[in-house]
Amino acid sequence: MRKANGIVALILCAALPAQAASLWKDGGPTTLTDRRALHPGDLVTVIIVENASGSNSASAATSKENKLGGTGLAGTGIFKLLKAFSASDNTKNEFTGSGQADVSTKLTARLTARVVGVDSVGNLKIEGTRTVAVNHDQEEMVLTASVRPDDIHGDNTVLSTYLADAVIGYRGHGPNALAQHQGLVSRILNWIF
Repeated sequence: MRKANGIVALILCAALPAQAASLWKDGGPTTLTDRRALHPGDLVTVIIVENASGSNSASAATSKENKLGGTGLAGTGIFKLLKAFSASDNTKNEFTGSGQADVSTKLTARLTARVVGVDSVGNLKIEGTRTVAVNHDQEEMVLTASVRPDDIHGDNTVLSTYLADAVIGYRGHGPNALAQHQGLVSRILNWIF
């Protein structure tokens, strides 16, 4: 009986049409798919590593001195009343000034941005924001830039040093941010004096 059931099963299997099924969905991502951002709406992670420093110093010195002097004899005629006269003048003008400015900026972060457009040569225009709120303070990071698709790594990340026309802003709002600024009266007094 078992042999008969096995033979019937083989005949039924042979009569059915063969169907092939794919391991991958049509149009879906595969393990070989390039997952880099290429189209509007795609996301790309920007690794922000910005280090900038600069210094400037200047000095100036000027000096100017003027001397004027003269003597004369007693006048004649109606000027006899004038006695011998003498006059002298000495002026001196000096200026010395110096100034120095040192600036250093460092920002390290990761921010995922969205592709908002593609220009005529294929560069991607990206924009991204991140807001972190803790208690009553908000820290906000904003990024707008252009990037070449070739500069995006296979893991869909790009270093900020490869961005063109990059504007990276990092600012805070709230009580802690306000405490770091001078008050209005202090600013006015500093401006006057």
